[in-house]
Amino acid sequence: MTGVDEVPDWATPDQRHERGRVARKAVPRSSHAEWVPPADRGDPVAVITDQDADRLQWLVPIRHGRMAESSFAFYRGSAAIMAADLASTPESGLDAQLCGDAHLSNFGGFASAERTQVFDVNDFDDTLPGPWEWDVKRLATSFVLAGRENGFDRDDKSHYLRDDRGVLLDRYRLLDMAMKVVGVGTRCLLVLLKGRDEHDPLLLQIKEAGPSVLESHLAPSSYEDPGERVVTGQRLIQASSDVFLGWSHGPAGRHFYWRQFHDMKGSADYATMNPRRLGLYATMCGWTLAHAHARSGDPIAISGYLGTGDSFDKAITRFAFAYADQNDSDYKAISDAIDSGRITAEKD
Repeated sequence: MTGVDEVPDWATPDQRHERGRVARKAVPRSSHAEWVPPADRGDPVAVITDQDADRLQWLVPIRHGRMAESSFAFYRGSAAIMAADLASTPESGLDAQLCGDAHLSNFGGFASAERTQVFDVNDFDDTLPGPWEWDVKRLATSFVLAGRENGFDRDDKSHYLRDDRGVLLDRYRLLDMAMKVVGVGTRCLLVLLKGRDEHDPLLLQIKEAGPSVLESHLAPSSYEDPGERVVTGQRLIQASSDVFLGWSHGPAGRHFYWRQFHDMKGSADYATMNPRRLGLYATMCGWTLAHAHARSGDPIAISGYLGTGDSFDKAITRFAFAYADQNDSDYKAISDAIDSGRITAEKD
């Protein structure tokens, strides 16, 4: 971190705003444009294979196959690589609860507790407190990669758990369970329950929770249970969370979190978007991420850091294009590793 002095919770808005201005002097907004791979940068293929050690081994080749489909598909599965890279970049010193994997496909619609559809961040496996700009950089880079995959011209300017839940669950009985194959290769189950009759089903997803990819580069989680870390982070970030969201312990010391499966959920298909629509979607995701950071961070201090100009915007744009080039290079490395037989991959 930058060593910027902490401002107590009882500080006035002016003091909090000034904290952001001081941070701006210590770490200029323009410095966020920088991306130069460190001399000791690790092998991206090794980072991926190291993660594979605790996954279901029969799913690992499927994970590799999915990541090999495109540069953007690789990016979606390589949050650990980017976390290590972000740890070497300038930090504002202003923290918030991070999504940890804030690419564009981890935003979408789902049902609130009031049964209305909302749009928000929807993936929290790697949530952890940390520098808010890390999420911004990962989100911005994902849009650069999506635009490249869609064949857009860079210079085209045309687009400018709880007890009450337990009582409710007691009214349901278990009918069946099945394993769901997920791209990350971790353990995931679907659970079908029935309430009063066949017209009252409930489908839950139980997903394994492990360490966040950010924990190797930030302060360790304050929660011993990774499932609790995921659930607590999700509740901090989302404006409205799944009514059945919770965590539990499993066999062999494994940890899991629960949520509804496909509960009015939806996501944007970036592959069908033209530059204007992708730009509008980027704006929507950016506002949503800002709202999420404001819930757990200090929005006044962050506003003081950003100021009224576009220095930070320009810096993030430059970083996103530079890091997209890095991702393309890493994608080639894993593709070469598959071709050489260093790692196995198969299509599902």
